[in-house]
Amino acid sequence: MPRLFLAQSVSRLAKLIDDAKNRTARQQLPQTFISELNADTTVQTSSVTNGVMLDALGNVPLKLYDVTFDSIDGISDESWMPPMHLTEEEREVVEAKGTVLLLGRSGTGKTICISNRIEYDRQRLGHKPNFTQLFIARSSRLCRYVKDTVGDSEQITFTTFDKLLHQLDSSLFKEEGKTSFSPRQHIDFARFKKDFYAECKSQDKISALIVWKSIRTFLKGSIEAFGTTSGVLSKEYFLSDKLGKNRCKVRADLRKIIYDIFVQYNTWLQDQHLWDDCDRIRALLKKIEYARQNDPSLHEEIKKSKIYVDVSFRC
Repeated sequence: MPRLFLAQSVSRLAKLIDDAKNRTARQQLPQTFISELNADTTVQTSSVTNGVMLDALGNVPLKLYDVTFDSIDGISDESWMPPMHLTEEEREVVEAKGTVLLLGRSGTGKTICISNRIEYDRQRLGHKPNFTQLFIARSSRLCRYVKDTVGDSEQITFTTFDKLLHQLDSSLFKEEGKTSFSPRQHIDFARFKKDFYAECKSQDKISALIVWKSIRTFLKGSIEAFGTTSGVLSKEYFLSDKLGKNRCKVRADLRKIIYDIFVQYNTWLQDQHLWDDCDRIRALLKKIEYARQNDPSLHEEIKKSKIYVDVSFRC
């Protein structure tokens, strides 16, 4: 029975790979058919010879658009763009109420959902005078892509995650006694593994990546950790089942080892005057809260009605 299940899984995954390959290898129309179109006086020759015509029945299109009868008058406008066709599942995401967390591999349609959500919110709330939108991505290229897709306006800002942190940090109050976040003192995974974990006595028991992910996801990067006075998750909380089995899949026998390493890591950061992304985000959130309570006008300047984040997870 397990062998049969494995074979079925492999077949299904192989089919998905074949489908993806077929989408990247579009079939062009036969040259004889193009010649017939060229001979047809009702077809503009330039649109046939200068473009690549694809066989709509020979492959699955990567994008589908909804064009209705009411859209005919706008087709002649060069800036006209039909709305992208959404599946029922995608439309539920776009029109969902409240905050939405959408997880998926590359190419599953997350950016399409975000783009349509931006337009959906713009249609519902764009008439309000103080309505603003902010789109955040890791790369400038993705920002440009979404900007071209949804269109630019005075109500929306497109920026990268690094630029946003810099802008907010420079706009908000400086806390007394708080050291600046110098790039030379920044700890990422590569530096964590090379400068800290290589000297750790427990490196033979657990991989550096599992420890690093646990720190960023739970011990310092979780909402529970940000809610504490110290900014870190307690050992008792991490060792318990409060995080949930589906959320934290780190084995129980490894959690104590991870937490002990985490304590050493935090001490090392303080002794070397270093910082990681969780430290910077926590300091920034404290500044935003300080501005909200003590300078409402400044808080209104950085406040956005809707925020859209399109990022991939990385170490």
